[in-house]
Amino acid sequence: MIDCMFKGVDKQTNYWVQGDVIRDPQSRLYIGQLDFTQSASGPVVINPFILHEIYPNTLSRNSEFKDMFDRYVFENDIFEMNQDLMTELWLPYPRCTIIVQDGCFFANCGDQLHYLHEFRDKKSNKLRGQVLRTVFEPEDAYKNHML
Repeated sequence: MIDCMFKGVDKQTNYWVQGDVIRDPQSRLYIGQLDFTQSASGPVVINPFILHEIYPNTLSRNSEFKDMFDRYVFENDIFEMNQDLMTELWLPYPRCTIIVQDGCFFANCGDQLHYLHEFRDKKSNKLRGQVLRTVFEPEDAYKNHML
């Protein structure tokens, strides 16, 4: 089992929620905090909790990187680079979309793909820039409500 945090939009509240993801037999997706123990028949959830059913198209994986404001960066986030990073990478535009290909996180900067770790500041280990919003949100309505 892969230990990875996800986020998605809760169908009831329309707020972003973070945690582990579960798919039920009807293929609905849920996010919540899960703890497992191993049994002879496989993993068993050991804590009851509230699950948030999410819209499947908003499911995004955590890159484990943080932006300059200490927020986690997820796939499908729109990331704005610092000016020095734009100059260093010879990029004409400051914004890119975070994507995953073959299990690796990339910044899609129009006609260029860059490994996300190329954006990392060596001293702070944070990315040189900030998350603006996700591709699922309109430009003027960034909701950073995390439960």
